[in-house]
Amino acid sequence: MNEPDKLRFTRTIRTSASEQFLIHDEIGQDIAVADIHYASSGSVMVTLTMFSTKAGDKDDAQQLVELIDRQLLPMVSLNDENLVFNVLSGKLIGVFEKDK
Repeated sequence: MNEPDKLRFTRTIRTSASEQFLIHDEIGQDIAVADIHYASSGSVMVTLTMFSTKAGDKDDAQQLVELIDRQLLPMVSLNDENLVFNVLSGKLIGVFEKDK
């Protein structure tokens, strides 16, 4: 994976109970997307999809999880029982919406 301190996050969606961030490498290529869901109990669940062309190994996923934990989720911690990550490797097939 790229050096974690060179990755950038761009929020693409924000609701009262969730957010979505695109994660970019140092040259601006999208490498992953994080869907973050905030439960009323204070727990946070994250689905992290690493794009298959950029996905590395389990160590790369662990580094990215830890970076998201530190930078985007200061109110919860992997060291507690209030944060869960599901990490997937995938490929964007397309964006489907009504033609404008």
